[in-house]
Amino acid sequence: MGQWQSGVNIPLDGVFALTHSVTENMRLQGYGRIITLRSFHGVCRSKSACITSTVSGGMMGFTKALAHEVGPRVTANMVATGHIRTDDIDRVCPDILESCMKSIPLKPMGIPEEIADLVLFLCSKPASFITGSTIHINGGQWMA
Repeated sequence: MGQWQSGVNIPLDGVFALTHSVTENMRLQGYGRIITLRSFHGVCRSKSACITSTVSGGMMGFTKALAHEVGPRVTANMVATGHIRTDDIDRVCPDILESCMKSIPLKPMGIPEEIADLVLFLCSKPASFITGSTIHINGGQWMA
């Protein structure tokens, strides 16, 4: 029970506290961008990942509700990532990693710069009419 509570409460409480601390100033200045990042496991099946799926699903709901509350000049969106080539990915069991890579239609795995480019776009003026959205960046591993 303790692992569940800390695994769910820490990330969800954290995103709430962080956004709560900045939204009023964003509203006062008439501009702001809030972008949450999580894995795509909240919308697709994920073996042995109940906590991750719960947090990702909760974050999606939070982001939609937040977008409604902070508009019209502040946007809130979520970036749901698939498997990204980082140093940590090398710690995954090779069989699991190979299976994951086979399930990605576009390429074996994304890179951090692709996530950064999407976040930069969401911060830009051309993205000013995008809010309350979850944008999936996973090479087609899961398609919305």
